[in-house]
Amino acid sequence: MSNIADNAWDEVVALPDTEVRGLPAFTIKVTVAAILLAILTFTYPILALVIHVRCKTGREKYKGPHNSTVTNNMNSWIRQSERKWGRKYG
Repeated sequence: MSNIADNAWDEVVALPDTEVRGLPAFTIKVTVAAILLAILTFTYPILALVIHVRCKTGREKYKGPHNSTVTNNMNSWIRQSERKWGRKYG
């Protein structure tokens, strides 16, 4: 039994029949792809969380009754948006 285990270990440890100069390029490509995948996996949820917090903060800021300055600024922003984008909001 130990002879079979020794032979299996020799096969695992043995250098495969590939060009050695091609291995670093392949290893670099796989490493870069893995790093980019990890970055993309965590970037979207973090960005979504930041946007959610900003929207929630803005909603709390403009929720409830407003004074006339805030109402005039919001109406001005709506008019500017309608002129810029050519459509009606609200």
